[in-house]
Amino acid sequence: MQLFSNLFQNLTEDEKCNYLFQLLENNQTLRADFIKHFEVNYENLRLNSEPPFSSEDTIIAIIDKAESIIEILEELDFEEPDWDRWHGSNHYVPEYEVARIVAEDEAAEVFEDYVTDLKMVLQTGNLVDIIRDFTAVFHGITCAEINDPYSNLGDPANDFFIEETKRISKENQQNLANRTFNKIDCKNATELAFSFNSQYYKDENEYLRFISDILIAVVKDKTQALIVWEAKQKFNAGLSAVPNLLNKVTKLIGDKKIWIESLESCFLQDFDTSIELMDYYYGQDRNKFEKSAPGLYGRFNMQTLEYLLDKVVLGTPFHISLLKKNASYKADIDSFEKLKRQITPEEIVPFIESLDNSDTKAKFYAHEKLFDQLIELINKDYFKNLNSYYSINFDKAVHYLFTERPLIAWEMIKKSITHKMAKLRSRETYSEIASMLKKAKKIEGMDENIRKLTSELYNQKPNLPALKDEFRKAGLVI
Repeated sequence: MQLFSNLFQNLTEDEKCNYLFQLLENNQTLRADFIKHFEVNYENLRLNSEPPFSSEDTIIAIIDKAESIIEILEELDFEEPDWDRWHGSNHYVPEYEVARIVAEDEAAEVFEDYVTDLKMVLQTGNLVDIIRDFTAVFHGITCAEINDPYSNLGDPANDFFIEETKRISKENQQNLANRTFNKIDCKNATELAFSFNSQYYKDENEYLRFISDILIAVVKDKTQALIVWEAKQKFNAGLSAVPNLLNKVTKLIGDKKIWIESLESCFLQDFDTSIELMDYYYGQDRNKFEKSAPGLYGRFNMQTLEYLLDKVVLGTPFHISLLKKNASYKADIDSFEKLKRQITPEEIVPFIESLDNSDTKAKFYAHEKLFDQLIELINKDYFKNLNSYYSINFDKAVHYLFTERPLIAWEMIKKSITHKMAKLRSRETYSEIASMLKKAKKIEGMDENIRKLTSELYNQKPNLPALKDEFRKAGLVI
C-alpha cells in the first residue's frame, strides 16, 4: 500500500485525471457513481449548457446504433432452443413452456446491456440523449428479422424486446417527471422525435405511442406544451394517435377550443380521454352528450354502463337499452325494478326470455311470479340435459317454487335424486343428495314424502356406507 501511495503522489495531476477519465469513460457503473457523487455540479452544468445539436446528425447516429442492434438480434436463433439453459424444476414443465423460458432467458441476456444503458440515460442524460437512445433501440428492434419460427418469444418475437423497453420507461416515468430539462433541450428532443417519426413512421402510430410515455413525463408546463404543439404542427405529427399526450399538451396550453377539438379528434381511442370529453359535454352541451353516448357505450361497453346510466335522459330508447343490459349483467332485483319502471308490462316477459343466463331468467321469473315459465325453464335447461352439461343452478331455481308450487318442487327434487342415484354414484353425489333433502324440508307439507325417500335411500341394499355417512352428517338420520 505504501508503494502505491508513493506512486500516486509522484504522478502529475494531468496523469491522474487522464487515467481517471479513461476509467470512468469505459466503466458505466463507475461513471454513474461518479455522477451521483457530484450530482449538484453535474446538474448545474447540464442545465446551463447547450451541447451542439444537429437533428440530421443525431438521426444518422440513431440509424447507426439501430443497425448494430439489428445485427445482434438477427444473430439470435430460436428454431432450436438452447436446452442447456434449463436447470430443471421440482414439478413437470411442458416442453413448449421450457422452450419459452430458455428463449426469454437468452433474449434478456442479449438485451441486458441495452437495458442498462437506457436506465442510465433516463437518470442522467439530457432529453435529447433519452429520445435518441430510446428511438435507436425501438427502431433496431422493429426492423430486426428475428428467427423464432415457433413464437417462443411471442408473435412477433420483436414484441418481447419492445415490451421490455416500454417497461423501462414506465418504471422510471416518475423519476423522469421529477427531473428538469431546459427549454432548448426540450425543443431539440421534441423536434428530433417528430422529425424521426416523419421520416420513418409517418403512416404508422407505433413509434409515437412508444415515445409518448417519455414526453408525457417531461411535459409539465405551458412552455413545454407549446414546444410539443409547435413541433406537432411543423412535422404534421398525428398526435390523435396518442390521446393521453394530446390531452396533457392541450390542457397545459390552456386554449379550451384547441383542447376540445383535439379530444374530439381522438374520441373513442382511449377510455380516460373519452370520458373527459363526455364530462365536458355533460356540463356544457347536453345534446352532444346524448348524441355521443351510444358510441361511447359501443366502444367501451360495460366500462361505461354505470357512468351513462347516471347521465343519459331517462326513458329514451338508449336509456332503456342500458337498463336492460344492467339488469342482465347485475342479475339483481333492484336493477330489474329500475327497468320495469321504464317499460310496459307487456315487455317484461319478452325481456326475460331474451336473457342468455338461465339463472337470471329463473330469478326474474320467480320475482314476477311467472311460475309456469319457471317450471318450463327448469325442465328445458336441467332435466333435458341431465346426462350432459346443464346451464341452470337447479337448487336455486327449484327453491323459487317451494312456496307457490310445493308439490312440483318436491317432484323435481325427487326426480333429480333418482337420476343421481342411478347414474352418478360417488361420495360427492351422496353429499349433494343429502343437501337437497335437507333443503327440501323447507317445502311445506312434504315432510312425510321426504322422510320416506330418505329412509328408502338410507336402507337400500346393498348398503352404501358413504351415503349413510353423508346423511348422518347432514342430520337427516340419527
